[in-house]
Amino acid sequence: MDETTLKKTFFLMMKRNVLESITLEQRFQKNVMSKFSELSKNQPKVIKITGMIGKMKASMKPLV
Repeated sequence: MDETTLKKTFFLMMKRNVLESITLEQRFQKNVMSKFSELSKNQPKVIKITGMIGKMKASMKPLV
């Protein structure tokens, strides 16, 4: 494979990964919101992040 083809393939793979992430995020939001309709808009995101990181303490500093 030449360099141009490799670059195009890599770009398409990255694009697919982004679209897959967006799709999973939308499914997650829909599932959580249907089960917990009283949650605010950002609370499902907090639940997801907590699930990814694991145990968290209130004293932990944000990553950003």
